[in-house]
Amino acid sequence: MAELFDERERDRVLRAFFEEGRLKALPVKMKKRLYALDVFARRFDPGREYTEKEVNDLISPVYGDYCTIRRELADFGFMARDRGVYRRLRGDGWLPEL
Repeated sequence: MAELFDERERDRVLRAFFEEGRLKALPVKMKKRLYALDVFARRFDPGREYTEKEVNDLISPVYGDYCTIRRELADFGFMARDRGVYRRLRGDGWLPEL
């Protein structure tokens, strides 16, 4: 079962890893990493389909390694990927079961 995350903990983590709207470094610890990925997931509208280029364009202003973020958004269930088309599945407080 998926869990909702703790808003205070999320805010603390985001203050540590984001500066002026950019991700300074991708967290190594999984829960912190998921908080960071949630920030990226919120950049996408639920139900809308995005090309890979559109996904890259939304990620790259926040973090230069958009390939890693794009892949992890799909791998952890924040987004679905099918034949180069992406769509947001979850975000806004959702975390996969660890």
